[in-house]
Amino acid sequence: MADYWKSQPKKFCDYCKCWIADNRPSVEFHERGKNHKENVAKRISEIKQKSLDKAKEEEKASKEFAAMEEAALKAYQEDLKRLGLESEISEPSISPKTSTVSPISVPPISASNQQKEKKKKKKDPSKGRWIEGITSEGYHYYYDLITGEPSRTMNYM
Repeated sequence: MADYWKSQPKKFCDYCKCWIADNRPSVEFHERGKNHKENVAKRISEIKQKSLDKAKEEEKASKEFAAMEEAALKAYQEDLKRLGLESEISEPSISPKTSTVSPISVPPISASNQQKEKKKKKKDPSKGRWIEGITSEGYHYYYDLITGEPSRTMNYM
């Protein structure tokens, strides 16, 4: 009795919730299938929607906190005026973010600073363009707001 029976190893597809044989041809055949591709697209769209909702909630919360802070500061200023005291805190200039940029004059930059500026400029175009979504399994997906394309990596082009 040297040999004993052992079943073929199986692989579980998280997208389709099914078991398939754990060999290359079976896995590739399954991943090329119509249902698997639809399930992957559905999962990515769910992740995208969740991340968009989360981003909206965070934006809404930050606006509410800013409004609360502004109201608290106004009340504080009124209390100080009523008591006749001077305030050490100046009123913050909270303005809504706009997409227009006002031109400013920039002093000449040395060669080493120019390289640093180029690195910063390379990072800036992607900022605000991508929304990150995390699946329940812990995978990271990125959604491009301009092209509407989901991706596992952020493409800076």
